[in-house]
Amino acid sequence: VAPAVAPLPAFPENATLQATVDFCRDQLMAGHPEVIWQALPEDIRQMMDSQEFRSTLAKSLTSQKQTMTQIEGLFQKLAQVLVTKKQYVMNTPMLTQAVPPGMMPMVQDGYNPVVGTVYELGMLIFDLPSIDTQTMSEMMNSHGPKLGGHLKGIVAMLPPGVAQQAMAGIAIEQTDDNHGTLTMPGEEATEMVRYMDRWIPLDMFQEWQDKKGSMLSEMKTALAAAQQGEQAAENNMMAGMMITMAGSILDPMLAAKSQAQFDQALAQVMQMAPMLGLGGGDDHGFPGGPDDGFPIDEEPAAPGAGDAFPF
Repeated sequence: VAPAVAPLPAFPENATLQATVDFCRDQLMAGHPEVIWQALPEDIRQMMDSQEFRSTLAKSLTSQKQTMTQIEGLFQKLAQVLVTKKQYVMNTPMLTQAVPPGMMPMVQDGYNPVVGTVYELGMLIFDLPSIDTQTMSEMMNSHGPKLGGHLKGIVAMLPPGVAQQAMAGIAIEQTDDNHGTLTMPGEEATEMVRYMDRWIPLDMFQEWQDKKGSMLSEMKTALAAAQQGEQAAENNMMAGMMITMAGSILDPMLAAKSQAQFDQALAQVMQMAPMLGLGGGDDHGFPGGPDDGFPIDEEPAAPGAGDAFPF
């Protein structure tokens, strides 16, 4: 259960670039990640809240409904393990041997907020199919404070002043009423413009102006193309087999009545890990495995530029 947070104040009107950044920073720290949604211009939020956009998005998720339901069941089972078997997780040699003794208090303090954050992110994703019956604003207002309540616990673990020092490194310069720059530490300056009483990057503003008239038709065209052929059905079948296998190996962990039983079940999971694409094996073991390594074989792929915004 997420710790309660105070209500999100109204977004400031006619705010300077500095005041906008300060407001978003303060509300993020207060447990309101949904402030990022509120920071979008009104016409973008209206388009994404429109029934036509939501119905199109919901339709695109229909072909994945069975797989998403199976994944949600697996996710809930994993969450049940992490919550109800916390003592066993914290005391398993796989963790105690991998974490230096001086770091264990931090791991113990961070366990609940980290598990809670992951859980709420999952619940937001699994709630997406209901986008046909609730607006994006309603979804953000529902999930944002829950996610933020857990994130506050993670922020609280940071040494005093660390978050403030990181934000202090951001350089902000407003050149006139509607233009300015925002520079992150070590990055080039980002040109910012005021649009519909919100400050957004110039590139984002230009892309929105270019695409807002054709976005829905392009979404529908892409959806029609994706629903053709048998690839989607084959992918769903393969995903279903992997999900069933993963669920079966979590059952012994959930049924464990002692630390020994839990550790034995966890060891079996590690043996199955290579089949599930999670690393492991002789060359890249998990902590406590043949070489005490971590299951990281290569850097994850960076998200594409188009992943930052839904347009």
